[in-house]
Amino acid sequence: MAGMACRPSRGPAAYAGSLAGNLPLTRPMPLLASKPEFNDYSTLLPRYRAALARLASWGVTVPDTSRLKRYERDLASLNSQLPQPVPFPLALRLAHVLRELDEIVEIAESFSRHPNATELSLLKRLDAGTDIPEVEGGDTAREAQYELYLRAVFVGSGLQVEVGEPDLSLLLGTNPYSVEAKRPGSPPRFDERLREGRSQIEAKGSPGLVAISLDRLVAVPDGLLRVQSLASLGSAVSNLVADYLEPRAAAIRRRVENRGVSALLFTTRVVGYDLSAGHLVLGSNLHVRINGPSDRPLEGGLAAVLKAMRGYFV
Repeated sequence: MAGMACRPSRGPAAYAGSLAGNLPLTRPMPLLASKPEFNDYSTLLPRYRAALARLASWGVTVPDTSRLKRYERDLASLNSQLPQPVPFPLALRLAHVLRELDEIVEIAESFSRHPNATELSLLKRLDAGTDIPEVEGGDTAREAQYELYLRAVFVGSGLQVEVGEPDLSLLLGTNPYSVEAKRPGSPPRFDERLREGRSQIEAKGSPGLVAISLDRLVAVPDGLLRVQSLASLGSAVSNLVADYLEPRAAAIRRRVENRGVSALLFTTRVVGYDLSAGHLVLGSNLHVRINGPSDRPLEGGLAAVLKAMRGYFV
């Protein structure tokens, strides 16, 4: 596709999400849902600038040399060239940082109050790291971003959330429900991070959930998922997730059965290209795997979490 031009804001840039239930070998859950969300780069720019302004108002310093500021400059450059076709190298760069832009906006907008000290400590780590996470290894900035993104997902599901130790606590009545967040930087680290999360939940002595990002694990040629239309985006991302998890289903089950983990939450956000409309697209997928026999009633905390999450993409 080198040398092509792209019109990423001719019509809406597209966002689609899907919430998927379990794969075979685990309890089936009727959780499949899809929600197309629409935005374009001209409206994303003021929202992103408002997110940076919120960070500044909370005392989070974002230097001009940080990736967050580079995103702003790239987005402004793209908007200045519209409605003319945008050179494909710039459009492709924006495609790869679209996920980052969207997550920063979602994180900032999820706060209805001033962040507390623990939340601020995570927010202050956001500006570090390279522009595109796929080109780096261990990165504390992206670890913080993933925890804050999960917080935004749970807040968006109507749950009360605290960050700290464990990574996240979902406040369900008088009983907090623990969530450990893991972001493997490469396929070989998947099992290591799964075991790490399992051990942390076990140490709490009460059932909890391990959330794992598959962003850097699912196989997408050149990092851009090509789909025929926006309507096919949600299922295309779900298929990527299934293709990754299906061969590992039995091994994953052995890692967590009878070990205190009530469920696994796999999150995936993939940047793609809508071939029919010429739009850059962002697909989000939440994939839940219940741990335990299919005839066992859901543990109370998990049941409450899943009920809330069913509404996230609705």
